[in-house]
Amino acid sequence: ATSLPHLTKLEELDLNESSLSASAFTEMEDALVNLSSLTYLNLMYNDIDDSNAHAIAKMMEMNRIRSLNVSSTNMTKDGLIILFHALEHNTSLRELNVSGIAFDDSDDDDTVSDVAEIFAKVITGHPHLDFLNVENCFFKTSNFCRFLYALRSNISITFAVIGNNVLGCDEFDEDVACALAELVSHNKTLTYLRIDGNDGYINMSIACAERLFYVLQGNTTLEELDLGDHHWTTEQCKRLVTPLVSLLQKNTTLCKLSFTHFYFSSDSKVEIIRGIQSRKAPLVMPLAYSEHHTSDTAFVQAASGLEQHLVVWA
Repeated sequence: ATSLPHLTKLEELDLNESSLSASAFTEMEDALVNLSSLTYLNLMYNDIDDSNAHAIAKMMEMNRIRSLNVSSTNMTKDGLIILFHALEHNTSLRELNVSGIAFDDSDDDDTVSDVAEIFAKVITGHPHLDFLNVENCFFKTSNFCRFLYALRSNISITFAVIGNNVLGCDEFDEDVACALAELVSHNKTLTYLRIDGNDGYINMSIACAERLFYVLQGNTTLEELDLGDHHWTTEQCKRLVTPLVSLLQKNTTLCKLSFTHFYFSSDSKVEIIRGIQSRKAPLVMPLAYSEHHTSDTAFVQAASGLEQHLVVWA
């Protein structure tokens, strides 16, 4: 902290996993605020908390910080409110990572909370924000839907990570499915979208995935979609074949579709491969093209020549 005032040309400060306590950061705050060249601040995996939020907010209000990462800190929604209020008056920020900070403690109240409302205003109105990570922020359903509808209207974000986020349910419900479909249908800037469903977290329902694949047919901006890990059965995956093949045939913008543990049958995989072959543009996606499947003659024959489009996984 004592050397910071002398680093007048410092542009990037990466304190990731530095065992930085809230009190230690407080000692640095005045020096940080006065660093006029600082544009990148990474505080990920430190013990900073809501008491430090005002200093970080002041730095953003001065329109210098272009990249802020407070992921997996001890900050709560109260600290987020302070940061988001500052962002209402900020035009410099390009990258924001608040992953691992819970927006909600429970799903008992179905009204949209203050933190979600302020965040939605920021997402809707910020002119230059390009990268957003809100993974593992655990919204209640109403707040997550409010966020998705705000992201739908955003005109600057190109890269968004929004997975593992709904409290109190094992699958996305109908409200979330509708909001997600609206996002994919109407957003005109997103090129990368990640919607995780990792073990122990929220899974996308088959109905939600079906709807997503159908609306993606008309999307002209998204280049990569990562659906994460959902462990759907072969029977469940049968429902996805028709909308997925239709997507492959009609959407020429998407170039990478990522997922794990989608258990397509051999016949389903052959049908999907034919959809890839009929595309006017290449698409990389996982269909378990590996030695584990070489005994599946129909699959191997259909996949011949498409190895560059099929991701290897067991």
